[in-house]
Amino acid sequence: MKPELTRKLIGGAAVILGACWILAVTISPISNVYLKGANIQNLLFLPIIIVMAIPGVLAVVHGFKLFSRMSLSSLKTVVGLLSISVSFILYSQLIKFFPNLLPDKFVELAYLFVSCLLAISGYILIVKLLIQHLTNQTISKHSLLSRDIVMLMAWQLWMLLSAISLEFSPIGKDDAVSSTGQWGLLSLIAPIVVAYGSYRIVIARMNRADQELGQLS
Repeated sequence: MKPELTRKLIGGAAVILGACWILAVTISPISNVYLKGANIQNLLFLPIIIVMAIPGVLAVVHGFKLFSRMSLSSLKTVVGLLSISVSFILYSQLIKFFPNLLPDKFVELAYLFVSCLLAISGYILIVKLLIQHLTNQTISKHSLLSRDIVMLMAWQLWMLLSAISLEFSPIGKDDAVSSTGQWGLLSLIAPIVVAYGSYRIVIARMNRADQELGQLS
């Protein structure tokens, strides 16, 4: 498929899906206001509707930009929105079909972390392949990440490791977070060290990828 046609198909699909999303989250509330009249409850719900419609608005705007011309930021936004949707769908399906696979105290954290990690991996792969197809350029996978996403994943990793360390603590639950116990101290420090260390490693690779990209440009 020709790069221009691929770009227009992706942009057009983003516009259609974004418009469908906006209609899906706004039709029902607007209908309630029309049929039942404006009341305090409907007016208070209006800001929530606006927030829920933002992904659709972003998809329409960036989809239209991508349809008109090649834009790396619009391409990343469109694929990013799709990845976020996939992560929530995957998370809900994991909770639905494997609710008892892990201990209750960290099963949701584990599934959320895995879902986000898979969605981010898919986002990087898809964007990298599309950039190669649309522009004949090869870009580092680390340059496609944002520091906010890396920080979010590090925070999730810290929460997950903390929950795991407390769940499998060999000492009494009341002493699991006590600074006087060796395991209690380890359960506090180890998750922070692992999460922060992972964050710094990824950030260092992102900085190196940015430097290499700057030298090439």
